[in-house]
Amino acid sequence: MPISKYLKIELINPNLSPGKKEDVIKDISKSLGEALNVPYDTIFNTLMEREKLGSTGVGEGVAIPHGKIEGLKEPVLAVGVSGEGIDFDALDGQKVHIFVTLLTPMDSAAEHLSILAKLAKILKMPDFKERLRQASDPQKIYQLFVEGERKLQQGWI
Repeated sequence: MPISKYLKIELINPNLSPGKKEDVIKDISKSLGEALNVPYDTIFNTLMEREKLGSTGVGEGVAIPHGKIEGLKEPVLAVGVSGEGIDFDALDGQKVHIFVTLLTPMDSAAEHLSILAKLAKILKMPDFKERLRQASDPQKIYQLFVEGERKLQQGWI
């Protein structure tokens, strides 16, 4: 299943507000909660519990907050970009500029891991992160993920 199927334009924010780690997770949780009709605190608490296990700031300016939500029917992705960068306790100590949040149903462990693996490969593609940071509108960001996934399927990486 293409991961772009789970990425909705209304869940792409090319201008995340500056703040702290918790502030970003709150903003992302609110957007996801409204779009999915899931209580904000359910999403926020799930993502924060995952952060307590270890930062999802994977390095090179990227974080992939993720978690499983009871009652969710299918995976969903949200993308946020911060020009300023946010201290997210990333593994390499750098500020995070790109946030790709993944929520999946409770019973989808294999799909959860598969989507995370695809995201990691796409985010490692040459120039992808820079192009993502420069994108000024949600449609452009969506297209970058579609293009990245196409390249992945064609064996570019």
